[in-house]
Amino acid sequence: MYAEAGRQGRWNTALLFKAVRILGREVRHYEDSVWTLHVEGFQEAKLDLEEVKKERLEDIKRLVGSMKSR
Repeated sequence: MYAEAGRQGRWNTALLFKAVRILGREVRHYEDSVWTLHVEGFQEAKLDLEEVKKERLEDIKRLVGSMKSR
C-alpha cells in the first residue's frame, strides 16, 4: 500500500482501508475511532470536545503508540 500511495502521490480511502485490514483487528478498531472523529467531528461537526475526550482520545493514543512500535 505504501508504494502504491507513493505512485499516486497520496493515500486514498481505498488504500487506507486495505492497509488497516492487513495490520489487523486491533488497528481496525482504533482506526474506526479515528475515522469517526474525522467524519463526525471534523467534517460534520457533530462531536463536541467532551465526546472526543471521553470516547475517542484513548483509542487514538493507542493507535499512534502501536504504530510507533512497528
